Amino acid sequence: MKPLRSALVASIGLVLVLAVSLVLHQRTLESVEPGLPVAAGQAAETAPANPRWRLNPDGTQADEGVSRVQAPNTGDQVRVREWPQGNNAGQTQGFGIIDELDAGSQVVMKCWTDTSAPRDGTSRRWFWVVEAPSGSPHPGVTGYVWSDLVWDQIRVPKCDASMTRPVDPLKHSVVALTQGKAAPSGYFYAVRLSAFPPGWHATVQCMDDNDPDVFKSFDLVVNADGAAARDDGCYSGDSGGHWVNVWGVESEHVTWPTSVASPALPTSGADDEPPASADGPRPETPARQEPSGPATRTLLVQNLVTNGATAMREDKPAYLSSRTEPTCQTRGCALEGTNMSTGARIVATCQLDGSTITNGQNNSPNDDANPGLFSSSLWYGVRWSDGRSGYLSEVWIQPDGRGGLGLPHC
Repeated sequence: MKPLRSALVASIGLVLVLAVSLVLHQRTLESVEPGLPVAAGQAAETAPANPRWRLNPDGTQADEGVSRVQAPNTGDQVRVREWPQGNNAGQTQGFGIIDELDAGSQVVMKCWTDTSAPRDGTSRRWFWVVEAPSGSPHPGVTGYVWSDLVWDQIRVPKCDASMTRPVDPLKHSVVALTQGKAAPSGYFYAVRLSAFPPGWHATVQCMDDNDPDVFKSFDLVVNADGAAARDDGCYSGDSGGHWVNVWGVESEHVTWPTSVASPALPTSGADDEPPASADGPRPETPARQEPSGPATRTLLVQNLVTNGATAMREDKPAYLSSRTEPTCQTRGCALEGTNMSTGARIVATCQLDGSTITNGQNNSPNDDANPGLFSSSLWYGVRWSDGRSGYLSEVWIQPDGRGGLGLPHC
């Protein structure tokens, strides 16, 4: 009986050892997933280091510290979203974008949630983050970022409603609409936002009784005081009611006459004809004019990008660059303090060839038939008001100011 009892005890011992090993193995596998919470009094598990983790000296994942964002493609911005969802690795256009962060912008991770993976990704994990007090464009702005775009990740708890939505961020927000100045047809929409979250990218949807399903949209970036405004983002010459909607907050419906005798829009000085409207037919691109001698030209900026098959919208501010290349704000070649929006006047002194720029979407065919779509490799040399000089692609110039205008080579 003793040998049998010893064998039984040994078997039980072996089973216990295997069970403990299985539990430890499972705990190690779970600890590899970034962003998992650490229970009170529990030490962080030792696990193979994820390259996106912020590590302690002993190789375990840290549970405090500032993180940063980084897109897969150099120069791409990382979008902070209202909801934990989005396609194309979190980079596509679309509603629900709260802010856009340059590579290296700092954020503080608060919690994680699992929903659906972006179209071009596999991870279902999203982090709810707060833009850091320094190293971010809008400190304090909160939203979701796809996990693969967050680096120096720390261990955080799973999100719940009390963390991510303690109050409705638009509960007290107001959108006001009034009849604006005369437009090529009817009147412009004069839009005013108040009590919005600072730093938010607010998409303004323009509607009227003839087009209740949105005929144009444009973006406003909310100031630190919660306000934003624009008087020329869209216009309508139709009768009946006119209104706008921003993130579900709708303005009052306003009526105005169907048409007015509109004054000619300002031109860039190249000729006396008004430029084509961004909502009208595709403008004819002037043939490139060879240099005809020393000259300068005053040009008008048209900082518009395509928005679907027919509409255009205001882009992030244009700016002068020290090189004829795109994405200079993330590559160190942007001239500080030269941001421009549609309607700004600049003085061009010369022309040259550089990188090809487009105001369309390279990764989508949705805007291929847009009448405002335009691409070019021609850049203007521009003299800024303080004497500095830089370059601006002709893509960001009103159509009547394109083509070189006979300016000398830079």
